[in-house]
Amino acid sequence: MAEKAIVVRSQLINLEVLRLILPNTAIAEVVAYTPPELPEDMPEWFLGYISWRGYRIPVVSFEKMIDQTSSTPDRRSRIIILNSVTADPDRPFYALLATGIPRLMSVDTKNIQNAPEIGETDTLIMRHVIVDKQAALIPDQYELEARLKQHNISISAAE
Repeated sequence: MAEKAIVVRSQLINLEVLRLILPNTAIAEVVAYTPPELPEDMPEWFLGYISWRGYRIPVVSFEKMIDQTSSTPDRRSRIIILNSVTADPDRPFYALLATGIPRLMSVDTKNIQNAPEIGETDTLIMRHVIVDKQAALIPDQYELEARLKQHNISISAAE
């Protein structure tokens, strides 16, 4: 008897140079870009806070977090609101800057494979993959949330 393939509904998120692949359940919402409010003395990868559903949500640049080039936001840019994987009440949501609207896709063993890692890999990258013939990264959301916590970056009620 043939094994039934497990299909994960996912979204391919374009950044400036990289692509991330995340399951649909990780994404709470995709919103148009609005310039975040940036407090002083924060890491370069922290872009600031946006208002979303009554909260101030932290926005980060994944590319800057792993020392890659990142783009200047434009009219095509989007903010991807992510659900926390750690159930931390101070960080139930956070957001990533993307260069456009994510592409919905079904991922299964037929269209995803491991890709060779190039040089040293940042701990934010769980795995390099090829999905539908495109290079992508699976981010480590636990590590990303740990970095937010390390810098005391959390959500708060919108003012």
